[in-house]
Amino acid sequence: MNRIVQCGLVAGLLIFGAMSVGSAADENAPVFSDDYRQGFYDAGYYLGQANAIGGSLAQFYFALGGEEAVITEDNKEMVDYYNNETRGFNQEVVPFVNGMIVQIFGEDDNVTSVLTLRELPLIS
Repeated sequence: MNRIVQCGLVAGLLIFGAMSVGSAADENAPVFSDDYRQGFYDAGYYLGQANAIGGSLAQFYFALGGEEAVITEDNKEMVDYYNNETRGFNQEVVPFVNGMIVQIFGEDDNVTSVLTLRELPLIS
């Protein structure tokens, strides 16, 4: 996963954590329903988990050679493992987490574009 995307995800989580702490101290802060708050916290949890998984896969990708990876007999098994895990991440985790983000913030919100997960590349 691109370092800029990783930094953006972490920064987004930190900003939202700071905003929620700051609004908790504000007596005039708007009151949100328990469902909304639970959805927000669930999305933060899943985004954090997805970021950790994606970060691990990205490190694995670069350890295998990244864009210049050459599949050999020695690394074929590891490349296959990476590709299988990455396909699962791209097909299941990315749409699920992005769907939660869009549901909470809406498609047109700047926050959505910052928090949206990107698919990881496969090694071919």
